[in-house]
Amino acid sequence: MYGGVNNKLYKTYNDINKTNFQDCASACKSDCEGFYFDLQNRCYQMNQWSNILGPHPNSVGAWEKINKEYLKMTGIYAGCMGNIPGGEAFVTPEYIKGIFVGDVVIHVDKSYALNEKDPFVVECYGNTYKVLSAPKKILEEFNKRKKESYDMLLQSEKNKSLPQEIIDLKKKNFEGIGEFAINTNPKAKLCDYLIVNEKIAKMMHIALGSGYEPDRSTEYHMDIVFNAPRQKLDVFGTDKKGNKHWILKDGEFVA
Repeated sequence: MYGGVNNKLYKTYNDINKTNFQDCASACKSDCEGFYFDLQNRCYQMNQWSNILGPHPNSVGAWEKINKEYLKMTGIYAGCMGNIPGGEAFVTPEYIKGIFVGDVVIHVDKSYALNEKDPFVVECYGNTYKVLSAPKKILEEFNKRKKESYDMLLQSEKNKSLPQEIIDLKKKNFEGIGEFAINTNPKAKLCDYLIVNEKIAKMMHIALGSGYEPDRSTEYHMDIVFNAPRQKLDVFGTDKKGNKHWILKDGEFVA
């Protein structure tokens, strides 16, 4: 996939709502299954490429590999992983380049609220990334989590508790980008649970660290959600003939 994200943000979220399991249950009841699978297939039917553009030239490029065996077996342009509540079209990107501005929530050891005044900003360089700026406390927790994850990996290597080829693979993927996703659940709302927040319709998210493919595993997976409507993002795919297939315009779904 290919795309771009700008960093002009528009509106501040209030503090994360104090909620309980009902948030997850409410999101699970969403009658969006047909639309979700239509959107998901549109995302995957774009010759593996899409574009994400905002009102500024700041852009992000991402390329994703389709699971051809699964496509042959099922006829579905998608993988076979998911969680509850449903509501995201996601991939493990093979390549991603540009700047993402996390302005909703990030999950490290728990979910932390973000906003446009002090967002979590990440620049991606193909198969690795760098945090450009972030709230001080959240960045401290982020770096702590990464250190603990790498220490765990080194401990596994020392104890020979995993085959060396697995250790080497996890080290290779440690600074990678593991997920790129469009959120699709219209009943999901901002709450204490990342698993719901990453499904809020019209928002998007990426994850740093481990991906969903066997060759993209590592020791952490940290999701960052950003607000496509607030950032006025356009999302479309380009097929082999150069035709555009729209998903979002100015952050709103295209029917």
